[in-house]
Amino acid sequence: MSTAEGGMDPLPFNERSQPQHLASDNPARFIHHELLERVSQPIGVPARVQHLAFLIPPGEDDFRRRVRDAFDGVLRSFGIQPSSVSWGHRYGVADKAFPTGYRVRLVWEMHTEFYTYTLIFQPPEWTTAPAWGEIPCLPPFPRLGEKLVDLDMTIVPGLSLTEECRAFLGPGAVYGGGAADGQAGVWTTFQLDSHDQEKYVVAAGDLAPGPLGRLVRRIVEIENYYHLILLPLHEYRIHVRELRSIEQRVAGHSEGIAKMLAEERVVHGDQRAWIETITEELAALVRLTEKMRHRLSAASAYNAIFQDRVSRLREKTGEACQAIGAFLHFRVDPSIRSYENFVERADVLAGQLSSLAGMLRTRIDLAVEEQNLALLQSMEMRARLQFLLQRTVESLSVIVIAYYLTGLAGYVFTGLEGFGWIAHSKMWTAGFVPVGLLIGVVTTRRVHRMLEREKRKTEGA
Repeated sequence: MSTAEGGMDPLPFNERSQPQHLASDNPARFIHHELLERVSQPIGVPARVQHLAFLIPPGEDDFRRRVRDAFDGVLRSFGIQPSSVSWGHRYGVADKAFPTGYRVRLVWEMHTEFYTYTLIFQPPEWTTAPAWGEIPCLPPFPRLGEKLVDLDMTIVPGLSLTEECRAFLGPGAVYGGGAADGQAGVWTTFQLDSHDQEKYVVAAGDLAPGPLGRLVRRIVEIENYYHLILLPLHEYRIHVRELRSIEQRVAGHSEGIAKMLAEERVVHGDQRAWIETITEELAALVRLTEKMRHRLSAASAYNAIFQDRVSRLREKTGEACQAIGAFLHFRVDPSIRSYENFVERADVLAGQLSSLAGMLRTRIDLAVEEQNLALLQSMEMRARLQFLLQRTVESLSVIVIAYYLTGLAGYVFTGLEGFGWIAHSKMWTAGFVPVGLLIGVVTTRRVHRMLEREKRKTEGA
């Protein structure tokens, strides 16, 4: 089917083989492949688009290869030759023509946290919208992760929502209206049918296949990203109650710690108990916030893409139905603000717990410093007493040395008196007492000097 007839361009010849060595060995080739990743497909009128998005399970090492192999298996079940497949690093595109005249384009795309399958059906001719007759039966696509989005979109000519199209959307309030600055129309109910599919009607107006394909891609991206934004909402509502519980406990802890620190005498055991309590609360908060922080920060990043895609719909306001962008903003924006508030509250609470722990540690450090100061003072007093005792002992040692020397000298003088060499030995002994004291003083000082020299050598080493 040519572009003029059905809106599908033939597959580019230079992309029909799988690219090799896209990254480190050829950065320029990798960059150009990135530019061509996930481009919009031209779509003619009429058409039926089915889009499925699945989450990538956490902890998968080579999930892209598994999804790609699964898509390759679907292509083989269709009998599609590898030469007719356009492979990219994270996408695959293939066409299949049926004998009845139907043609389907199958598109696989790999994203950071999800992967998608998109099927674009185009009949041989337009009948009655949107009752096409028999769409070719396709084999089920393998689900390697939890389903995120399931869309069924019919694309019709004109600019109005006909009764047949309204019946296609099913029950529920209709949202939408003019899009692409009034050149097209988009409507949905945001309701799931019995097959858990969400229905869209796109009135193509005078849009060419290229702009129409980009409009459909904007719708698909809006659905993917607002689902990703709202996906952690249920988990957030559970964890925000836990956060509130921690906040209340921390408020009680702060009051108890303030009363304890206001007392003149603080028991060291009480301080340690409070430190353990605050540490446990901080650990619980870290477990809670780290579990949610990645999800919520990713939601903020997806919100930027979502806001851009909604603005690119270029919807007309003031129509009978509420605009799709206005409806989604009313649901998505409060969720984003709630996520941001959760992270801010968690950060403030972590700061409070850290401050309480720091205050208690400071108080404990002060108490320990006071104890160390008292211990140093007592050690200084003991050293002073020991020094006085040592001086006393040294003084006594001088007397003892003089006493023993004088005794020895007395024996010598007595012997000399016996030989008749001297007289009055006792007087000689008494006269030797000052000499003995002098010898004791000199000996003690020499010992002190030796000890000082050894001490300086030890300190120098």
